[in-house]
Amino acid sequence: MFKNLSPAAIGITNVTLDETIELALRHGFAGIDAPLDEISQLSDPQEASRKVGGAGLVWGSFGLPVDYSGDEQVWRDDLDRLPRFAGIARQIGCTRTSTVIMPASDELDYDANMAFHVERLRPVANVLDAYGIGLGIEFIGPRTLRAGRRFAFVHDVDGILALCDVIGTPNIGVLLDGWHWYTARATAPDITQRMAGKVVVVHVSDAPADRDIDEQIDTDRALPCATGVIDAKTFMRCLAQINYDGPVSAEPFMPFDGMNAGEVAATVSLSMDKIMAMAQ
Repeated sequence: MFKNLSPAAIGITNVTLDETIELALRHGFAGIDAPLDEISQLSDPQEASRKVGGAGLVWGSFGLPVDYSGDEQVWRDDLDRLPRFAGIARQIGCTRTSTVIMPASDELDYDANMAFHVERLRPVANVLDAYGIGLGIEFIGPRTLRAGRRFAFVHDVDGILALCDVIGTPNIGVLLDGWHWYTARATAPDITQRMAGKVVVVHVSDAPADRDIDEQIDTDRALPCATGVIDAKTFMRCLAQINYDGPVSAEPFMPFDGMNAGEVAATVSLSMDKIMAMAQ
């Protein structure tokens, strides 16, 4: 596994590929996420690969360019465009992408919601599989995001693995976020005994120390290893045990008031060094 810079996940926006490469090199990241929108505008997408490889970096993942969760026509239009983006991703050698599912609904009960997600995501996974790209699905763990909703949906390891099994494509897997692993009360064996070969992308952060686990709020997090609430050592060692070889990106959902992009990257890099060392 490697320390990955995902600019959007740490609030760095409107940066070019060249700027992202510079940030990664300056602050000790081994990989970066692929900005497919920018790369798709190049006359030769492999120019992006040459830049990244020439800098000694590797690709992390790219954002799934499909809005599957809302309007059906939007989903169909995105699905029609997906082969082009998947082809570019394959051409540059970025073979991981991910999406997220919401843990509750006011309209669909569990079975109806499962059927909806299979209908929408299986075709997406099939297209990606044809290009050798893995699709990680992220479950959302905090109880606070299910509170007050009529119907609970997938929000833990059991649920996400069940959804993957029903979708059934060989490339389907999990975006495993340490925050959601913690808030879903998951365990080490959930990773070591159930997720080998199924983890596509990893996100890490920490949790505020002044809230109980069931009171944690998804958008109020901390930098990796900042509070020690999340058992980062167990989480990272479990990933090492299953030989996870992909990107590990910080997603602290916290403001970096008054910091420029370089200062944010430097701050995140230091926290990432701490958590990556725990995999040893």
